[in-house]
Amino acid sequence: MHYVSCTQTWTDANGDHHVSQWAWVSARPFSKQTVVTRCNRMARHRWDIEEHILQEKHYGYHYTHLYSRQWNAMKGFHTLMRLAHLLNTLALHQVGLWPTLQAKGIGPTIRWIYQTFAGNRLDTDRIVVRRGRPHSLRLIW
Repeated sequence: MHYVSCTQTWTDANGDHHVSQWAWVSARPFSKQTVVTRCNRMARHRWDIEEHILQEKHYGYHYTHLYSRQWNAMKGFHTLMRLAHLLNTLALHQVGLWPTLQAKGIGPTIRWIYQTFAGNRLDTDRIVVRRGRPHSLRLIW
C-alpha cells in the first residue's frame, strides 16, 4: 500500500485562515509526476460524486439501487435522477427563482421550469425588455 498526505492552508475572502488535512491510499505507487493528478484531480472529484449520490440516497430523493432487465431503463432512471438533482440545486441557489420556490415548493417549481423550457410559458414581451438590460446570474448560499 502507498500513502500520501497533504496539509492545505488558505485564506478566504474574509481574511480567515483555514487548514485542512487530506490523505490518499493506493495500491499503485505515487510519484512527483502523478500525485497532483491522482490525488487532487481524480480523488477529490470522486469524493464530490460520492457526496452527490449520498444526498440523492438519504436527503429527500429516495434514490435506491434500481433492478431492471433493461439496461436503458436503468441508465434513463439514473440520468433523470441526476438531472432532477441539478435542477433542484440550481433552483435552490438562484435568486430569481427563490420566490417561486418558496411559493410553489420543489416539485411544482421543477414542473414549472420544465414547462418553461418546453416553450409553453415564455412571455415574449418580458424577454424583449430583459434583453436590453445587462445579464447576471446571482447565486445565494
